Amino acid sequence: MKRLLAVLLALFIGRDALACSCLGGRGVEELLGDADGAFIGTVASVKRGEHAHSYSFKIDTSVKGGLPQNLEVDTATNSALCGTTFNQGESYLVFLNKREEKYRTSLCSGNKPTSQLTPDELRVLKR
Repeated sequence: MKRLLAVLLALFIGRDALACSCLGGRGVEELLGDADGAFIGTVASVKRGEHAHSYSFKIDTSVKGGLPQNLEVDTATNSALCGTTFNQGESYLVFLNKREEKYRTSLCSGNKPTSQLTPDELRVLKR
């Protein structure tokens, strides 16, 4: 019985150690302050890789960072590594961090579909 309990405990602890953990409750202003760039754009294409997925966006509005009209954004391949997913053809608000000359985003970045933006969030983004 002790052995079974030890195995189950190890499985649960191991699973939690691999899970992504994000700070919640951050508003658009705070997310913008922490980001290297931000934009509203539509997913044009997706390239799925072994360690990262790359999303090509057509940017409608560059909110921070003076971004080009077309931009590739990388994210980890799964949510346990804080990877996020975007649907081709849909529009999103995306927060970016730049590392090694590449733009990246994650599950914890605060991205959201533009259809879910509140009027208050839109006002902050237009400043």
